[in-house]
Amino acid sequence: MLRNNVLEQPGAFQNFFENHPDGICVVDVDGHLLHVNASALRMFGYTREELLQITLPQLFDWSGGSGEARLELAIPHKRGFFVYVRVTCIPLVSGGQELGRFITFEDIS
Repeated sequence: MLRNNVLEQPGAFQNFFENHPDGICVVDVDGHLLHVNASALRMFGYTREELLQITLPQLFDWSGGSGEARLELAIPHKRGFFVYVRVTCIPLVSGGQELGRFITFEDIS
């Protein structure tokens, strides 16, 4: 049964994150990838271990900044071709301090 507080149901967020059709990454304030979902792995051709060793600036031209950002980019796939994506960056804030970002990658190739 779906409850009003669906996000508090055990595993709800993890299920959403891992099974979302768009690539999703969680990065820290320095651009280190901390979590990636299966769609991001398929989209860019890396294993989870490989992608977690790459920083956001290595994946694409990341200027950081603050606040929410939306842009369209061509990001290189592991095999060398480009994947065209719409990127959305949403700050992860706790106690008024930015701790990192959620980043989504929608394939628009």
